[in-house]
Amino acid sequence: MQLRRRFHRARIKSQLRNMVYNGPSLGCRSCRTRRVKCDQTKPACNNCTRRRQECPGYADVFDGAHRSQNEIVLRKAGKGKRVVRESSRKTRSDPSSPDTDESTERTKSTSNPPTLTALTLRARSPSSVDSSSATSNSSPAATHTFTGNQLQWIPYTVKTSRDDRASREQTPGSNSSLEPESRMTTIASAFEVTPYLIPVHIQPNGCDAAVGFFFRHYVGRKTGAPSRLGFNQTWQPSYHNSMEDSPLRLATAAVSVNISMMWSYQGCDTQLPRSLFLQAIAATRHAVVDPVESLSDELLMTILVFDLYDDLLLHYGSGTYSHGTHKRGALALVNHRGSVNHQSLQASSLLDTVRNSLLNHYLTRRLSFSPAEVHILERAETSSAPAGSLDMASLPLVQVQGDLWTFREKRYRRTTLQRRAFYEQTIAKAVHVLEIFESWSSHSARSGLRELHVPRQSVLPSIVSAGLYGDHCSVWDNLVLGNLSNTYAVRNICALQLIRQALADEPTLLLESKYRTLLTETDIKIQDFADKVVSSVPFHLGDTVVLTNPLDCDRINYPFSFKSDPETGLNVKLPSLMSDHASMAAATSGWFIYPKLVALYRLAEPEDDAVPFFLREGQLDWIKGQIVRLQRIFLFTDPPWFKRQPKASRGKGRGVTS
Repeated sequence: MQLRRRFHRARIKSQLRNMVYNGPSLGCRSCRTRRVKCDQTKPACNNCTRRRQECPGYADVFDGAHRSQNEIVLRKAGKGKRVVRESSRKTRSDPSSPDTDESTERTKSTSNPPTLTALTLRARSPSSVDSSSATSNSSPAATHTFTGNQLQWIPYTVKTSRDDRASREQTPGSNSSLEPESRMTTIASAFEVTPYLIPVHIQPNGCDAAVGFFFRHYVGRKTGAPSRLGFNQTWQPSYHNSMEDSPLRLATAAVSVNISMMWSYQGCDTQLPRSLFLQAIAATRHAVVDPVESLSDELLMTILVFDLYDDLLLHYGSGTYSHGTHKRGALALVNHRGSVNHQSLQASSLLDTVRNSLLNHYLTRRLSFSPAEVHILERAETSSAPAGSLDMASLPLVQVQGDLWTFREKRYRRTTLQRRAFYEQTIAKAVHVLEIFESWSSHSARSGLRELHVPRQSVLPSIVSAGLYGDHCSVWDNLVLGNLSNTYAVRNICALQLIRQALADEPTLLLESKYRTLLTETDIKIQDFADKVVSSVPFHLGDTVVLTNPLDCDRINYPFSFKSDPETGLNVKLPSLMSDHASMAAATSGWFIYPKLVALYRLAEPEDDAVPFFLREGQLDWIKGQIVRLQRIFLFTDPPWFKRQPKASRGKGRGVTS
């Protein structure tokens, strides 16, 4: 009997040891209720068919992507509040502690978070605030310090009027002229605002101030032809035309407040923007089931704003678990809308935005579209916008890359002839994609989207010392065109890298002279496109090397050039004065150039067994230095794949040399 029990216990332990959680079950509801394995056949599983019952079907993809997590977040927030209360009780119970006053003040600011106002957007740099807090008692209390070696957000708290009244009640005999904790003194010392310019009794709406700051510095003005308007240019009109409590307004407020609080050094994804985000999610769930609102452009734009919030967490936090969820939700909504996606310029622009977001996501992760996704994205007419037409031309690139990396996992199961035939087809498809890109580039050059080169001797010395590679830099009319040019260059490099990867996996192809010539041409083109990307760094960053608020963008110098207007014959400055280049570059240029430089870094030094490409000597080190500079300016976190493996463990002899 005892031996039987021991054997039973050992069997249970082995079963538990081999159990692996692969996420929620994808089976039908009947099989999940019975807790049996479902074969997931459609339209009905075989288990239900054998039991002669109607299969209840599978869970909706859209509902799964937008499931409510309000209870989980509120439960976690409640745990944090209990910890704060316990710490405050311990502090009050020990009056002999030297940090009693400071801890009590910090507890008050945590339990009663300050309302975000327009004044918080004028916060000083971390170094100046940190130095002043060490010498003045009236400066905000910093819970984290800023060091030159670590890049981290510094949350600051400003006393509210309620705290000021409480401090005055505790000291009734103090003179009002000598009060260091007054509201006017606190604002003036913390945010460098002259107290006589802004009346103290005016309290602007924090969310409205944050939204105005966001639209001013991140979205910019609505300029250009209607066919070239993108998501940013249609966002602000849709926001103003929406209802007060619409999901779009709540989602926009969540993103705007999150960004404004980060510029105020109060952290990313704090309690205030997270609560707005959860309210927007709840409102969206009600709008999805409405037959009219589910087809509206406003709802699709709201899902894209949710995806932007996920991008904020990816760039500034450690939360990568949900990245891509709202991209798939937007694709499901596009499929649900059907012909509504082509009824207006705004609807077509939203479809282009969904396609662009999925393209970048799949290219980064070496994934390929499913046949259903390809059908949804390809059934659109050819986009008239340059960015949309480039994305349509890039759809085959995603498929070729995904097929190549899927085949590499099983290449040793194929015969030699099968491997050689597949790699020859891959090279032919990559060459065809490059031809499509070349035709797009010729058309864009005729449309006036080509950059201008500024010689090195014509650039300010401060810009050269901050970061200029080569003998010139490139300038465009605005940041959107610069990002479009860099996107074209990086996607060309991805297509060229597929050729090098195929030749590295099947080296027998290099016995033929045409493939040796193709490899030499590929290396030359990769170097040319890499030079195009690095020459755009001064246009994006100017001469700044530290964190600079967009409100202080006039301190940053940017390169510029002049071109002749074909209609008037007058010289026109690039970047254009109407593009607000200085303010938008101070706020958003890192979002444009950082992924491009990281892509070059990753392709040149891959974290897995992919074949690297080779740049000019010293150029890769310069790119790494600019990545560190961008992290210092915008406080970006490292991408997940930056946890690099040792070079010895990645294998040797996998490179291709011409």
